Amino acid sequence: FTRGSLSNVDVVTYQLFARNFDFFAKENYEFVVIDEIQFLKNDESKIYQAVKRLNPPEYLYGLSGTPIENRLDDLFSIMSVVAPRVLGPKWKFSEKYQQVFAINNKKLTYSGIQNTNQLRQIIKPYFFSYNNLKLPKMSKTNYSVGMSAEQKEKHDYYYREAKVLLAKAIQGTITGY
Repeated sequence: FTRGSLSNVDVVTYQLFARNFDFFAKENYEFVVIDEIQFLKNDESKIYQAVKRLNPPEYLYGLSGTPIENRLDDLFSIMSVVAPRVLGPKWKFSEKYQQVFAINNKKLTYSGIQNTNQLRQIIKPYFFSYNNLKLPKMSKTNYSVGMSAEQKEKHDYYYREAKVLLAKAIQGTITGY
């Protein structure tokens, strides 16, 4: 989450965000990146509800290696956060792209998906993969940062201790607790 400029950045876990939503809801973030966005697949979860109530940022990106884990509804939930209204209402999405198998106790069970080529075309502008990504050449800059005398003393102490533990581990003389 960023507020106003990149000098104001909030990096939070899903749990911290959900527990402290009132704090985050006061902010107007320009840019939001949601890592592992597939965790929002359950549209009844506390975190999903919190993210949906957030003031809409100017830019929102969701990162995931698995946007669909188990059901096509996973994709709908993610898209309703990243690009609301693109897939229409959930009932219409389900009718158009899923094959109903059974209806019981107000719950639909699906047996498959349909119209996948059409769905791919609709979501294509919102997804990219590393196969399509053109990255600039990698550059590397090293900065040498010195230590104060106190920091160096602590560093050397822990380094010596780690060497002793490593030697014991290699010899097999470290036992469990």
